[in-house]
Amino acid sequence: SDMPSDVRALMEDLGLEHWCGEVLRRLSLWQRQTVARELTGGGGRMAGVRNPSGVVMSRIKGVVSTDELMTIFIDINSLDREVGAELWKLSPDQRTA
Repeated sequence: SDMPSDVRALMEDLGLEHWCGEVLRRLSLWQRQTVARELTGGGGRMAGVRNPSGVVMSRIKGVVSTDELMTIFIDINSLDREVGAELWKLSPDQRTA
C-alpha cells in the first residue's frame, strides 16, 4: 500500500484499524508527529487500551480542525457522496460528535 512508513509503524505498534490509518495518512506530517508524540510519550499510555483507534481519533481531533476532519472523512468515504453531503449539513457542534 502507499501508506507512509510512520503511519504503518503507528498502526502496527498500536493495533489500529485500517480506517484510522487512512485518517492518519491524510494528516500533514506535523499533525501526525504531534499525534504520535502524544500517543507514544509518557511510558506507553496506550498499553491495554481497549479501543486504540478511538483514542487516536480523539488525539487527532485535538490537532485537526473539525472542517479538516470532515474533509478527510468525506475523502475516505468518497464512494458514498450522500453521506458526505449529510455530514456537511450538520452544525459544527454536531459534527464533532
